[in-house]
Amino acid sequence: MKSKLNELISIVGDIATSGKTDTGIPRIAVVKGKIPEHKLSGLYEPMINLVIQGSKRLNVGGDVFHYSPSTYFVMSVDLPATGEVFPDTSSGEPYMAIALTISSAVLGEILEGFQPHSIPSASKGYGIGNMTSELLDVWLRLLKLTQRPEMIAFLAPLYEKELLYLTLLGAQGAVLRDIAIQGTTLKQVHTSIKWIRAHFKEAITVPELAEIAGMSEPSFFRKFKSVTSLTPIQYQKQMRLLEARRLLVETDSSAGAVSYEVGYESHSQFTRDYTRFFERSPSKDAKVIKALFM
Repeated sequence: MKSKLNELISIVGDIATSGKTDTGIPRIAVVKGKIPEHKLSGLYEPMINLVIQGSKRLNVGGDVFHYSPSTYFVMSVDLPATGEVFPDTSSGEPYMAIALTISSAVLGEILEGFQPHSIPSASKGYGIGNMTSELLDVWLRLLKLTQRPEMIAFLAPLYEKELLYLTLLGAQGAVLRDIAIQGTTLKQVHTSIKWIRAHFKEAITVPELAEIAGMSEPSFFRKFKSVTSLTPIQYQKQMRLLEARRLLVETDSSAGAVSYEVGYESHSQFTRDYTRFFERSPSKDAKVIKALFM
């Protein structure tokens, strides 16, 4: 696997600029170097993320994951998360990673060939799997297409399906499968998450969300927390705080103005929640990030 990994590092090193770079291959992006905190804090879309150099720490719903080239991370629902990336500890070479944004349509085509109960349902909407030589080989073939762009249109969809198929057979297969199958708990929770995303600045109630998901209130609350490790209201609050951080760093808005912009009615409550979540007050957090990265 080492030679394949080195080849991937070489390819990504050639095409990646600092930060996130589109590859020209649909749904595939690469990341290189140090990433500002506010760029790693946000709503993560369904994806498969492979670190090929260095490591990454990701905090999702209070679960902290550290992953490196020996593992890959799968996220099957839109989840608020914070993260940090690190260079290789022995060589000092920069962090590098590859990400595939998951298409539920493509996944659905693959799942037509699976027996309905051949993969058990997932309890959570995210998790880590161990990298294999077989999986690494598909990633390598995908990224090699950047050197032969005329082949992307024909071969990339085939390699993408192969990658998803092999991931379905792995430890995180259930996490991946439940994105595309109607009626699964994850799919029902995903429906409510889409609604929260569109209305996170508004007042939201659990009964309202349960109705949107098509579930009883107790069942919805229990399943939502099982999948996301957050209650629905905690999920909404984290979305507000992540958007507030982005606005504080990328605009000249004051903390008070931002708190009302993201839906808070009390500036003091916003400050308490923000400080608890990011471990710095809004003004100090924005100042630190701007000083380091801008």
